[in-house]
Amino acid sequence: MKKIAILILPLFIFLFSNAQTIGTFTSVQSGAQVPQLILPATHTFQVLVKNGDLRTDGLAVMGWHDFTGYIPKGGSSKDGYVLLNEEIGGYSSEGGGGISLVRTHFNTTKQLWVVDSINQINLSALEGTYGNCSGGITPWGTGVSAEEQVTSTDSNGDGYNKNGWLIEIDPLTLKARDFGNGPQKLWAMGCIDHENVAIKNDGTVAYTGSDNNNNGFAFLYKFVPDVANNLSEGKLYVFKSTGTTTGDWIQVPNTTKPDRNSTNSLAKGLQAKDFGGIEDVEIGPDGKVYFTEKYTGRVYRLTDNGADIINFETFVESTNYTVNTDAGQQVIPWGNGNDNLCFDGEGNLWVLQDGAGTSLQYNYIWMVRPGHTALSPMVELFARTPLGCEPTGITFTPDYKYMFISMQHPSGTNKAKQVDAGGDTVQFNTHTSIVIARKENLGNIPTSLSKIQLKDVMTVFPNPVKKGELLNLAFDVPGIQELDIEVLNINGAKKVSLHKTSKKGENIYSISTDELPSGIYFVTITGSGGFKKNAKITIQ
Repeated sequence: MKKIAILILPLFIFLFSNAQTIGTFTSVQSGAQVPQLILPATHTFQVLVKNGDLRTDGLAVMGWHDFTGYIPKGGSSKDGYVLLNEEIGGYSSEGGGGISLVRTHFNTTKQLWVVDSINQINLSALEGTYGNCSGGITPWGTGVSAEEQVTSTDSNGDGYNKNGWLIEIDPLTLKARDFGNGPQKLWAMGCIDHENVAIKNDGTVAYTGSDNNNNGFAFLYKFVPDVANNLSEGKLYVFKSTGTTTGDWIQVPNTTKPDRNSTNSLAKGLQAKDFGGIEDVEIGPDGKVYFTEKYTGRVYRLTDNGADIINFETFVESTNYTVNTDAGQQVIPWGNGNDNLCFDGEGNLWVLQDGAGTSLQYNYIWMVRPGHTALSPMVELFARTPLGCEPTGITFTPDYKYMFISMQHPSGTNKAKQVDAGGDTVQFNTHTSIVIARKENLGNIPTSLSKIQLKDVMTVFPNPVKKGELLNLAFDVPGIQELDIEVLNINGAKKVSLHKTSKKGENIYSISTDELPSGIYFVTITGSGGFKKNAKITIQ
C-alpha cells in the first residue's frame, strides 16, 4: 500500500494544482475605444481612487493618474500602499504634479480592496515635483516617482535643476527619503526626462530610461549604487552601441551638480545610443533588461554583462499578430505607442500603449507570453480601455493575483455605466485608478461570474481562507444531480463530507473551516450524472 500511495500522491497533487492565474484568459476583440473598459469574460475590476475623491486632509485627489505602484506592507499581497503619481503638469493647465499615497487592504470576506486613507506626499522641501510619470517599487519597500519634465530653474538656490529627477518616497514618513541630510531627490541618478526605474532584487543595480520631451534624444541608463539599497550615490552609465547586437556601458560624469544637471548632454557627447522615446525599463525573470521604444512600437531586450552588453535584440516588433479572441482568430496591428511594461509571476510581459493620436492605436493592453519569438509569436490582447483613455502605471501584488493600473484622461463625455466588482456603478469620465483580477479573486457576488468561466472551473472564494471563515464554492451543473462534496487533506484523508442535490445551472455552497487545521486541502465534487469538479485551497 505504501508503494501505491507514493505513486498516486504526486498525480493527486498535480490534478489539483492547475490554478487559474491572472494571465489565464481569452483575448478580447480588437476595435476602437468605447466608453466602457473591455476586459475578458473571466476578469473584473474594482475602482480604487478617482480624480476628485477626498484625501485624508480634506483636499481632492488630483488628476492625470499615472504610475500606480503597489508597495506591499511586510511582503503582503493583501495589505499595503499604492503610490499614485498625479501627472498634472506638462500636458494640462492644472499645475505642476504631485504624488498621493493610498493606504489599502483586502477584505477577504467581501473580496474587495478597502481604501483606508489617501495622503499627499509632502514635497515642500524639494520645490515640489513636475510631470510625475511612471516610477518603480524598490526591493526594500519604498516607491520611486519619476519626473518626465526637466526645468532648469533653481528657485531655492541649492544648485540643482528644479525638475527632471527620480524621487524615492518613504510610505511611513510620507516624504522623500532622508539619506542623512533631510529629504532629497536622487541627484546622482541624473537630471533627464525620467520615465521609470527598475531595480534588481539585491539592490545593486538600477535601470532608467529617458524620454525625448525636451532634448530630442532618449538614452538607456544604468546606475550602480555605492551601497546596495541606497540610490543616493553611485556610478552612472549609458548604453553605447558597438554593433548590431552588442554595446558598452559608458560612465557618465555625475559627481558635481553641473554634471548631474547635464546628464543627457553629457551622454550625447559620449555617443550614447539614441532611441525613439524610452517609456519604461523592466528586469525580466530571465535576468534580461527589457525596455520600450515608444515611437517605433518595439520592445527591446538585452543581457547586461557588467561592463558590456550582449544579445541586444527586438523582443516584440510592431507588426500584425494573429490573436485568438472569443470571436475566433483576428489579425490585429500592434502599431506604436509602447509605454508601461510589467512582468507577472508566469513571466508574461504586459505592455500598455499610449495611442498618441495615431490611426492604428487604440490604447490597448497587450500580453506577450514568455515563449514568444518573431517566428512563433505568442501575443494576447487583454483589454481595450475607455474612450479617450491611456492605460498607465501597471504593477501587481506579490502573489500576482491583483493588477493595479490607472485609466488616464478618459473622455469627460463618457456616459455609459458599468458595474464594478463591488457592485458600484462606474462611469469612466475622469482619471481613475482601478484593481483588475480574475472574477474568482475579486468581488463577492457569485451571480456576476461568467457562465463561460463556471463551465471551465469551480470558483472557490476566498482562497486562501482564514480559519473560521466560510469557504464558498460556485460552479455550473448541466442538470439536477446528487452531489458528493468532500474536503481532503494533502495525504488524501477525508476531512469534510457533504451530500447535496444540485439544481440546474449555477450552484453555490459554503463549507465551515472551524474544525480544519491550517494547511493545504483539496475539494472534490462528484455528481451522479458524471459531473466532476475539483480545486486546491489553503486554510491560513
